[in-house]
Amino acid sequence: MRVCLILILFASATICNSQPKHAELANEPLLSESYAVSSANEADTINSADASRWHNEADASFRAGNWWAAIESYKKAAALSPHTFATFHNLGLSYLQIKEYSLAANALARASTLVSNNADTWNFQGYALYKLKELIKAAKCYEQVITLRPSSPIGYSNLGYVYLDLERYADARAKFSEALKLDAMSQEANLGLCHAYVAKRYDDKAALTACQRAIQMDPSSPQANFLLGYAYVDSGDNAQAMLYFRRTLELRPNAARVHLALGFAEFNAAQYESALADFRRAADLKPQMAQAYFGSGIVHFQLKHLDEASRMFRQAVELDDAYPEARFGLGVVCLVQGNRDCALTEYNYLKIAHSPLADSLFKKLFQDRVLKVRSSAGPHR
Repeated sequence: MRVCLILILFASATICNSQPKHAELANEPLLSESYAVSSANEADTINSADASRWHNEADASFRAGNWWAAIESYKKAAALSPHTFATFHNLGLSYLQIKEYSLAANALARASTLVSNNADTWNFQGYALYKLKELIKAAKCYEQVITLRPSSPIGYSNLGYVYLDLERYADARAKFSEALKLDAMSQEANLGLCHAYVAKRYDDKAALTACQRAIQMDPSSPQANFLLGYAYVDSGDNAQAMLYFRRTLELRPNAARVHLALGFAEFNAAQYESALADFRRAADLKPQMAQAYFGSGIVHFQLKHLDEASRMFRQAVELDDAYPEARFGLGVVCLVQGNRDCALTEYNYLKIAHSPLADSLFKKLFQDRVLKVRSSAGPHR
């Protein structure tokens, strides 16, 4: 059994298992270029002096950062004057401040019904829906922002982040590129474009360019350092990848996903003890992270610690029974240890879940069987 062939298959799986999608360091849409209350205007109809008084008191509470008082006053104003755009708009902003995203989305939807041409209202509503993971609805809100404010990068950039979450990476790249045409210094758009390239591994050179631009704009950004590290992994430069992952950890020492990424880069650079330390740290920080145990498993396998490798792969499978690379690793260890029944169990699972890995494991099972048959037949005369 040739260890190097097995490890090539493991190495090919490491990036897809730790690729940044919703990591601790993920960026997200911006709320707005200006986060201020909207004043009632002639388009609003305030039905009574009491409604006007409650609305003004709410505005004062909002500006003072007293969100709950603002909410109660806006609600009273809305009950007395249910057709006042500014009341519902500002109520939505108040709910956003206390992270009541469902209530915020409802208030802002009412505001956009009353006045449909306010780009900020659509943008705030999109943000609330994004936080609720109602991504299709959020995308429609950001499309309205672009329609109403086509010269501002914020709608394009925020729609790009929604497309990232929807894994529509080509659409995300297009929107971030549009944002950068309008504002080449937009850090959010540069980070988003970098992320869109890295997540799909679409173009290694373009990914490096976008991520390097983001880091030049803000060298202290954890997101930019993290994503640039991934771009270097994809380009095959593990030394630079490790440098930027370690810089990220200086900024965010408890980011499990970064320890995981650094561990895979260290493994690829044959720095096995360091890799093992980072995989263990990732597991300590996030005990449910199956990839951390998988990473420890491939290190132990490389170091010929077969019992420990088996234990790590089994732990990964317990956490995620649909983890094909971990099942492949367990099958290979079982085969090396002479446990064909265990290897066959993993092969039968992989036949359904991941046929390429199943084919690879089958070849190893077949080779092992042929070797045993030849050995039992004795030397040729």
